[in-house]
Amino acid sequence: MFIIGAIIIITIIVSLGVSWLARGIIFEGINHDSYKQVNAAAHFSDWGGWPSGMQQFASGKAWMKDVGVLLLVLSQLIFKDKKGFYPVFIVSNFANAVSAILVFLVAQSYWGTNIGFFLFILYFFCFWPFQIVLVGGLQGIAQMLFLLSIYTLQQTEQVLSLSNITLFTVSG
Repeated sequence: MFIIGAIIIITIIVSLGVSWLARGIIFEGINHDSYKQVNAAAHFSDWGGWPSGMQQFASGKAWMKDVGVLLLVLSQLIFKDKKGFYPVFIVSNFANAVSAILVFLVAQSYWGTNIGFFLFILYFFCFWPFQIVLVGGLQGIAQMLFLLSIYTLQQTEQVLSLSNITLFTVSG
C-alpha cells in the first residue's frame, strides 16, 4: 500500500511542477491541430446538443479525438480560457499522469510490485511522454483509456456478477 501512495505522490508532484513551468505555453502555430481542437471545444454551446457537433468547428481535426475535445471542454471551463493552449497542455498532462499510475497497476498485476515500480519509473521519467504533453498531443488520452481498459479487465473474476458487468462496460 505504501508503494502506490508513493507513486501517486510522485506523480502529483511532478505533474504539478511541469504544469507550473508550462503556464505561459503557446500554440506552435495557427494551423496546428491543437488550435483547431481548442476552437471546437470553445464552441461547445453551439454543438447542437450532441458531441458529434464538434466536427463542424474543428476543420476535420477532431475526428477520432472526441474524448480529448470533451476533456478539453472541461479544462477550458476550469481555467476559464477558451482561446489559449494551456488547457490542451493540462489535458495531455493529466492523461500522462493517469497513464503512469496505470502502468504501475497493470504491471504490478502481471509481474509484481518491484517490476511495476521499475516500469512506472521508466515510463514516467522518459522524455517521450512529456514531449507529447508539451505539444498538446492527445495520444496520451488513447493510451490512458487503453491502460484503463486493461486494468478493469484484470479486475474481473471468473463468475458472472454485477461488478464484472460494470468492469466489462468500463473496459470498453
